[in-house]
Amino acid sequence: MSKRELDLPDSAFEWRRRRPILPLENFDFPRAHERTDFDPNIIGGLTRPRMAGSSFQMTPEEIREAIREGDLDEQQKSYLAEVFEQCDGLDIRLFRHLCGVSLYELARAMIECQVTHPFVAEWMNCRSPNYDPPDFETRLYRLSSNLGR
Repeated sequence: MSKRELDLPDSAFEWRRRRPILPLENFDFPRAHERTDFDPNIIGGLTRPRMAGSSFQMTPEEIREAIREGDLDEQQKSYLAEVFEQCDGLDIRLFRHLCGVSLYELARAMIECQVTHPFVAEWMNCRSPNYDPPDFETRLYRLSSNLGR
């Protein structure tokens, strides 16, 4: 049996560590300012089950307007941070494409809410043309989530 050395990071699960979203300047390019379609049923379906026990509820329209305006109060920040932290890769992708906001506005809201979920942050960071993840992280990340680039 032959031995071969694997070039792994300190931890094979390093890609699961929390990470910040890149600064907002990284999302300031023309295509990132285009707003997507809005589907209140899908957005409600993504947010209501995650926040069922919360006394504070936001409608899909309120979520869209809060993210567009960008001036979130503490309650809205807490609500959106909880929603984003519970999203997996496919949910955040669905949220992005049917929330009626631009990538820039969504990045601004996530940065303001201090989202550090590894899949969500990596998905957002991959949208920036300035982001270049390490090879091992790209490989492991793509294997463990169905996001692609």
